[in-house]
Amino acid sequence: MPERTKSISEARQSLPGLSQTAQKRLDRYIITHQGQPQSVLIGYNEYLGMKAAVDLLHRPEDLKSIQTGLAQIEAGHGLTAGEARNRLRARTGAARSHALASELAAKSGVDARTINVVIDAMVDKAVADLRASGTIDIPGLGTFTIEDVPENRAGRRKRDLRKRRQTAFEPASRVREIMFEASNE
Repeated sequence: MPERTKSISEARQSLPGLSQTAQKRLDRYIITHQGQPQSVLIGYNEYLGMKAAVDLLHRPEDLKSIQTGLAQIEAGHGLTAGEARNRLRARTGAARSHALASELAAKSGVDARTINVVIDAMVDKAVADLRASGTIDIPGLGTFTIEDVPENRAGRRKRDLRKRRQTAFEPASRVREIMFEASNE
């Protein structure tokens, strides 16, 4: 992770190249104005990592949990990477689901536990529909479709085109009205 200094005028002239180098090689560029540091150019992935680290520092309970986990690993009581990843995914999804269930319970009068069961069933159904047909229809919200779309790259023959996955969303009429209202404000 080399750190280089560039004046603002040098950076302006070569910004696309600096940006690519920062992303691919993890170089960091200190941008100066009249010899004084003003800003830093780093790759987006590095930024996300730094942001996650700062966010973690603001959640002492999670930091404590990580420290406990590291101590358990050192003592030979650990999880495989796959087990850890699955637990983390379940915990993050469960936290978001719990927050949504609490909000809906407060608005509807139905207990949060029942709403959590409904959310879980809805997610399971959506995943099954997606795997079976590439389409998820959520009544009142809209339809999500995942499809393979040929990449449009100049100079490629049609048979050489690679395909990429693309998500399309067709909003239900109620959502479409809200979207239209928002675009006219």
